[in-house]
Amino acid sequence: MNKIILTQFDDFKEKLKKQLKDYFPENSKIAIKLHMGELGNKHFLNPKYAKSVYEVCKELGYDAFLFDSPVAYTSPRHFSKGYYLVAKKHGFNFCKVKISNDSVKVKEKYLTYEVCKDLIEADGVIVLTHVTGHICSGFGGAIKNLGMGALSKKSKGKIHDGGKPIYDKGCTLCGTCAKNCPTDNIRYENNRPYFDKSWCPGCSNCAVVCPENAIKPKIANFDTLIAEGAHAALKNFKKTYFINILANISEKCDCYAGKKEQKLLGKDIGI
Repeated sequence: MNKIILTQFDDFKEKLKKQLKDYFPENSKIAIKLHMGELGNKHFLNPKYAKSVYEVCKELGYDAFLFDSPVAYTSPRHFSKGYYLVAKKHGFNFCKVKISNDSVKVKEKYLTYEVCKDLIEADGVIVLTHVTGHICSGFGGAIKNLGMGALSKKSKGKIHDGGKPIYDKGCTLCGTCAKNCPTDNIRYENNRPYFDKSWCPGCSNCAVVCPENAIKPKIANFDTLIAEGAHAALKNFKKTYFINILANISEKCDCYAGKKEQKLLGKDIGI
């Protein structure tokens, strides 16, 4: 049975060491899967948490490294070289860092996902997640860390695209979809909605809230696709351990790089 432990940073390393020593064998190759923050983001995961996890792994005789994959959108992190520079700038240069798009295809119900090869080949994966709000899924946690971050940038793009709306029929112009669009992307004309006012992240909110079921996602709801992507990854990992950091919980995820200051959603809770 899985065990859930809530702790604070002060005794985090001690408790983590007790947990991991009987979970991963000595000399295991361990990938620490994390998000190292978008350039310009002020609330990304504090590198002290990643450093603590790495130090525990080292003390236990593991060959550990930090891992993430490039992003699909235009950003310094779109390519490995640019992401390495961002990781260094954000303080994640205390150990070996791997940024790779190399992947293995895994077929699921809705899509064929490309799961990062370094994570599949590792003896174990520590999923180190900074819990935040998220423009598409409401909040970003471990599922988002894997359902996006454990996949190639091509697969990331396919998930966002697959959740985009398509108008079917039956609109009553109630305005519910527009009220629930996080990017104010919906306008009305010819007694129907059009999704071209600003930009669409493929969140599927409009399809979910439409009382007439007049809007459908292109492939499936965003939450379904991101969960399916996480499943594609997890079923190919040899062993997995999850750490969720509930601190500095920002309104938007660590991909956010806008100029507008983000608000924090609450007080720090723990790990």
